[in-house]
Amino acid sequence: MSGLDRPSDRGASFIEYGGVVLLLGTVVTVVIALGVPDKVSTLYSVGLCRIAGAETEECAGEGEGEETPRSDAAEPQTPIYEIPAPDSEERRPDGDSTWPRTTPVLFPGPEGGGNEEEDEEPSEDDLVTSGDIPEDQSPVHTQDHYHYPQQDDVYESWGDYNSVEGAHLSDCTVSPSIIGGPPPRNPLTGSTVCDALDEVDKVIFGARHAACMASPFIVGWDEQWGYCRPHSADMLEHFVEGSGDPIDLDMDSFLDEIPEFQDEVERAQQAVIDEVLADAEERGIDGPVTYPIHTSQTGWGYPPDGVNGRDYVYENPDWATALGSFHYWLEGEITVHPPEKPGGDYTYSMDSSVHMNKWYSWERETTEPLFGDEGWKSNISQINHSDLAFLHQTGIAQEFWVRGDTDLPTVEG
Repeated sequence: MSGLDRPSDRGASFIEYGGVVLLLGTVVTVVIALGVPDKVSTLYSVGLCRIAGAETEECAGEGEGEETPRSDAAEPQTPIYEIPAPDSEERRPDGDSTWPRTTPVLFPGPEGGGNEEEDEEPSEDDLVTSGDIPEDQSPVHTQDHYHYPQQDDVYESWGDYNSVEGAHLSDCTVSPSIIGGPPPRNPLTGSTVCDALDEVDKVIFGARHAACMASPFIVGWDEQWGYCRPHSADMLEHFVEGSGDPIDLDMDSFLDEIPEFQDEVERAQQAVIDEVLADAEERGIDGPVTYPIHTSQTGWGYPPDGVNGRDYVYENPDWATALGSFHYWLEGEITVHPPEKPGGDYTYSMDSSVHMNKWYSWERETTEPLFGDEGWKSNISQINHSDLAFLHQTGIAQEFWVRGDTDLPTVEG
């Protein structure tokens, strides 16, 4: 029958209660007879008295007094930490809280200070002794390697480009009476943009054609190159074309044509090797270590005490005229191995590349002719820095970057 069809059970009879009491008494008797520990038997006795509702002297004494310790008793167990249940007020959710509320269980650590593990912070003195050296620990990786030492010149160039209004190439091909007046004039030299462009055409033609064809037949001209300046002509022509696009050099040819710069690069490589070997020895490396290389940008071209002029530390007059000085740096990595036996030598292998850049620009205030008093050349052209810079300021020409890079042979030792 289902629960809905059965008559209701409203309670148990006296006989049924008596049966329950008799059953419990039997269980207690068995427990005590079998030698169950005192604490357990006492619990049974107390439970029986409470069920029966007896208030006898025996029942009143049950559970009182001290328990006699047993020799075979188990070791006391660590108490279990319990979280008290929150009262009704604590269980009431806040307006911005979630429900049901959860209470984190925090167990004391071994010394009562929590169970969080404290990470041991590495000491500043802990240096890498094998593997990859971080950039900030490498003595040959500078943090300011992207800074161009003459960046102020670049900002000035960007700022005054096309700052003089009213100049157009058509001004040099159309009669001033038609365009309403002469083209802009350089206030420092009095030359117009048209005068400057005429001088530029003479220089480019002479450097690329006339001097190159004549030099093999004339004795006494500038050593083996004569006055042929193809690289100078290329740079100047790119300037007056006005695009402002960078020129990428063929660095392999550049190194071949300027052996003094090749020597400078090898000197810089040796400086890197010396610094890294000293650092590896100081660290006491116990395995191969690899150092990143990125040296600072170093100026090269003019003598150490020289300021813009005609004296250079290399003899190629074409490149000296085309670039003058420039900046270079090394990039790459070098791996150092510790000595194979105590007192032995460290070994290394370096893979690097050389990079250069130059902001091709002209000095605004210099009015002296480029060729100075260099004989017949000064009679051909009186072009000067200021007039060339004025072409940039009028927007007819534009200064630009010259860049180059190439991988160098692996160096081992």
